[in-house]
Amino acid sequence: MNLFMNLAVNLTNMLSFSTMSHLLDASAVAGEVNEILSTWVGPLFTVVGAVGAIYIIVLAVQYAKSENDSKRAEVKSRIVNCIIGVISLLVIATLCFTVDWTGLANVFGYASN
Repeated sequence: MNLFMNLAVNLTNMLSFSTMSHLLDASAVAGEVNEILSTWVGPLFTVVGAVGAIYIIVLAVQYAKSENDSKRAEVKSRIVNCIIGVISLLVIATLCFTVDWTGLANVFGYASN
């Protein structure tokens, strides 16, 4: 992660000689990240989570209708994997919305206030 931050700072320093150097401030970039996350990540994760929940219901019906133990075991593993995926998605979405990206940039010393 530190490598990517260093690359971003070096790129910012290289491009700061242009006329758009005021747009490349690390705090401004962190603000843009917050805006993009609030605009796109919420609705996108909501749709993907809803599809995952519907898929879990479909798998539960398949589990109930399965006739032998091998099919039950296969469907059960799919249900567990889907539940892990939906929970991971919720955790990632929560982290995206709760992290203060400007504060994170300040912790590493890349943002100038």
